[in-house]
Amino acid sequence: NKHLEKKLKHRDRQIASLFSDVKLISTVFAQYHHTISDLGTRLHNTEVKLQDARQDLDNTKQDLTTNRQQLTATQQELTTTQQDLTQTRQDLTTTRLDLTTTQH
Repeated sequence: NKHLEKKLKHRDRQIASLFSDVKLISTVFAQYHHTISDLGTRLHNTEVKLQDARQDLDNTKQDLTTNRQQLTATQQELTTTQQDLTQTRQDLTTTRLDLTTTQH
């Protein structure tokens, strides 16, 4: 009888230990699940930031292309203006010569 009681107490301790182990495993699993969920959220947020950064990069490239086109147009206008100035100088020189010739 005492032998059976010892066996039962031993079994009770084993069962209590198993319940404790199950509780610990459950807690660890919950923490693991929370960590995985948190990492998933961080990954998603990082992907969104990356997408935004790519869009910013694309916008910057577009801005640069537009700026280059505007710069090219401005350079062409400057070239035209310089040509006009050269022509005006030549016209002035011709007019001076004409005036000088007329005065004499």
